[in-house]
Amino acid sequence: MLGLITAMLFPSAWLSIGTGIIIFALLVALRYKAVNKVSVLAGLFCLVIGMMSYTVTFQHKTETIQKLVNQEATVTATVTKRHFTPKGKIVYTLQTDKIMPKNPHLKNCPQNLKLECVTKTDFYAEMYEIIVFDVQFSAQNSSVPYTFDSFANGVYLNTSVVSKKPRILMQSTGDCFYTMRCHIYDKLAAYFHSKETGLIFAFLTGDKSAVYSSVKDSFKTAGISHIIAISGLHLSVIVGVVFRLLRRITRNMMIVSSVTVIFIVFYVFLTAYPYSIIRSAVMNILFVTAIPLHRKSQPLNSLGLAGLLITVVNPLAIGDIGLLMSFSATLGIILLQKTVSQFTEKLFFVRYIHQPFLQKCLKIPVNYIVECVGVSVSAVVFTLPVMIFVYKRFSVYFILSNLLTAAVAPVVIVLGLLIVVLSYIPYIEMINGIFVFAEHHLCDFIITTADSISEMPHASISLDSIYTEIALVSVLVAVLLLFITGDFRIKEKGLCMVLCTAIVSLILLFGYVIEKNTLDFYVTGNSKGVSLVEKNFTSANILLCGGDNYHYDDTENLFFDKDIRSLFVFGNKAYFENYALRISEQYNVENIITYTDSEDYRYLSAENPVTHIPENGIIRYPKYSLQTFTVNQKNWCYIDMQSGKGILIAPKNADCNDLPQQYRNVYIAILPNKCRNSQILSAENILVCDGNTTFIIHKSLNGGISLWQK
Repeated sequence: MLGLITAMLFPSAWLSIGTGIIIFALLVALRYKAVNKVSVLAGLFCLVIGMMSYTVTFQHKTETIQKLVNQEATVTATVTKRHFTPKGKIVYTLQTDKIMPKNPHLKNCPQNLKLECVTKTDFYAEMYEIIVFDVQFSAQNSSVPYTFDSFANGVYLNTSVVSKKPRILMQSTGDCFYTMRCHIYDKLAAYFHSKETGLIFAFLTGDKSAVYSSVKDSFKTAGISHIIAISGLHLSVIVGVVFRLLRRITRNMMIVSSVTVIFIVFYVFLTAYPYSIIRSAVMNILFVTAIPLHRKSQPLNSLGLAGLLITVVNPLAIGDIGLLMSFSATLGIILLQKTVSQFTEKLFFVRYIHQPFLQKCLKIPVNYIVECVGVSVSAVVFTLPVMIFVYKRFSVYFILSNLLTAAVAPVVIVLGLLIVVLSYIPYIEMINGIFVFAEHHLCDFIITTADSISEMPHASISLDSIYTEIALVSVLVAVLLLFITGDFRIKEKGLCMVLCTAIVSLILLFGYVIEKNTLDFYVTGNSKGVSLVEKNFTSANILLCGGDNYHYDDTENLFFDKDIRSLFVFGNKAYFENYALRISEQYNVENIITYTDSEDYRYLSAENPVTHIPENGIIRYPKYSLQTFTVNQKNWCYIDMQSGKGILIAPKNADCNDLPQQYRNVYIAILPNKCRNSQILSAENILVCDGNTTFIIHKSLNGGISLWQK
């Protein structure tokens, strides 16, 4: 699995890394005895094999679907998932039945794909309905596989709808498990309002489509998103209840284990078999079947077998964020839970209470709280690097939020299961009403806790920087070296913690100094338009926004995972209606800045504030200032980088003869295609954006300016 992760993070350098690992293995093996030599060489050989298997599978999949990129086609597909984005757009996940490209020269078109389709207008298509519509395929937002988990699940392409009214052919029967999930939702909806129903339904089935977006956001900020993502916690709690009930019915452990295994397999299909549930199912099956055989399953071996089974079937599964979170959390529980529980138990003074009755009454709830805290804290500590590496965010109060909700979540799962089961039994509405009352207050407690913590100051800190990733990788390397040099165990744990903390602090401090004193502009454009994006740690300023949908796809990689502080709309409505509108709908834009006071720009956003600047207006940013001016009804822009050098951006079809004299002597001039008389400019660099090329303008620590092509 480590080899798969390495190939996922460094897809283009796996060969050189694999060669380095082999050389390192040979050097390490010379230091140890024969047994350790075999172990080291075998382990690192498996590491290289994992990297090779991931890379080969990745290349095969991408080469297959690259034929469809930027192509239009008529698609017949079955709806398998449907949810709304925070901006109100509808996202459909579709399983294609037939793809018919419009290009007659496209032969051997890939079939049987999963697609994610984003549309502004609802198809009015329900689950498992078969629809026909026209789409345009586009590549994924990022070339780095670990930034999206849909690749591992088979969603290889994004699509945008071309036809406005897809035809609904028929209602597919779906499967029996989908029908069961619908019945579960209906039973819950009869007792709870929609916010609580969506939360409990996610707890029981893992389907988060009914969870309010506000609830998801608050859970994410508070650092407890994992409690609504179906995982080993949910399956273990439910299996534990079933196992104990069967133990009270019969003492034949073979029967108890067999029925429990059947229930585990049933639950895997009920939840649509996500990787986290498959991992938990394998481990629970091994644990349950070991009991009648009078054997004891080893958690680490069970975890390794689950990982082996999943990745042998699909090596790309390692890119699924659910799998990464599940395996890291389980590893943390195995290695750290006992230590955390022992420490937590010392915080309670039950052992010092001498009254036997009071001690007995407190022992059960205290043990339950201690176990929940130990499991939650150890899981969160090990999943924290994954969350930082993938989501680039750190929840400051994650320990507090997990401590408050860890003991409540298992109870919500058990009560939700009881409410659904008892709803089918007549004449016990009063008993079920008691459970509903308790479930209502527990759900309200979890939601209120998440909302309160997410509203606390600095609840979430963005760590979107290459230096964060370098720090995490450096810590991993340091721990591995200490592990190897310490004869496969870390002798000084305190020294290891101090060393890792020092490494992280130094790298992040160095990165902060670099980012604070440097400046990067990303220039991209083609015949359809030009954009200029300034990026930093946590956000981006889109200083110039222009072009159509094709240009949008080219430039979205520059800001798709960032918070956009300002969107500068530089031109008229017709020129920007596709690009700027898509940005304001897809991303949270703090402020839209327009050059004119025209009502044309009201179409951009009803939610985001719009700021108007006058002619020859100046916008001042911390590291630079942006000035606009109009010549012959064409809008120009000038960026002063506060170092005596500036960037001039010309409008489409501009004539440089019209340019005032003070703007002709610049460091860099950015000209769209078909600009005239550019020879009169006294510019050290002239960029003509006539193709899909990205240029980077970099201001270094000492104030020097460099330019290179990406």
